[in-house]
Amino acid sequence: MQKAQRDVGNTDRTLATLLPQISTPAMLVTPWLEVTARNTLADALYDGLPLRDNLARMAFLDDAVTRFVEDPDQLAQCTVATLRAAAGPQPHAPQMIELIEELSLRSDEFRRMWARHDVHRKGSAIKLFHHPLVGRLTLHQHVLTLPDHPDLQLWIYQAESGSEHALGKLAA
Repeated sequence: MQKAQRDVGNTDRTLATLLPQISTPAMLVTPWLEVTARNTLADALYDGLPLRDNLARMAFLDDAVTRFVEDPDQLAQCTVATLRAAAGPQPHAPQMIELIEELSLRSDEFRRMWARHDVHRKGSAIKLFHHPLVGRLTLHQHVLTLPDHPDLQLWIYQAESGSEHALGKLAA
């Protein structure tokens, strides 16, 4: 199991012990899209993306993402709208403020999208990936809100029909 760079708290550590027991890619994600922990398969899925420890930075600052996802524009729009939704209840969270400032300074695209004020709560969706080792993957992303841990979500990716073999190769 890989952990993101931030020092995770005890709650995060307890939840992170569940991740290796999940047989599909799974990770713990904060409202500001920081990945605090991931299982081995999620680590393999995002391998090769230098900014994968924060999915917003990855979407806007990592050139490799354009080869990794089917629709980088849709990813960018969803990322901004998800951050907007998360910022609503916690507009002054230091981590969120730092991230928004960084992305606004470093990405014209982010700054333009942030100004639109689109809001989208993260939920289940179909994600299309182009993995350099196993090719195209169609995964159903399930986003589970953890009522006892409002600053974490559990993201689980399930192979859609036709992607089971590729995900199995990735697991090997």
